[in-house]
Amino acid sequence: MKECLEQAIELDPQFGLAHSLMGGYYTMLAALGTGPAREVMPFARAAEQEALRVEPSLPEAHALLGCVPAPSVTIGTRQNGNGVWQWLTNPFHATFAFGMETITCCR
Repeated sequence: MKECLEQAIELDPQFGLAHSLMGGYYTMLAALGTGPAREVMPFARAAEQEALRVEPSLPEAHALLGCVPAPSVTIGTRQNGNGVWQWLTNPFHATFAFGMETITCCR
């Protein structure tokens, strides 16, 4: 998926939805635990901000940016019985519809 989005952005840097979906890609890496939130969420924020720069009224970018932790939010880890899980201090849960799926994000 990432490669397809990179190609779309390369072909048309003004395609805001491609930037926003790239942010969604990074957000899902953190949400699924396949990418450390501390490393991937700055990429998610940058992608959503770029989407809004090129298309300020893009609803997907506004919704996904709401799932990205503010830079002042501390991202850490905790240990539980199943291993190490990522967590965010002062968690805020937002659930919204994205296409045909419901995505829950935390910040």
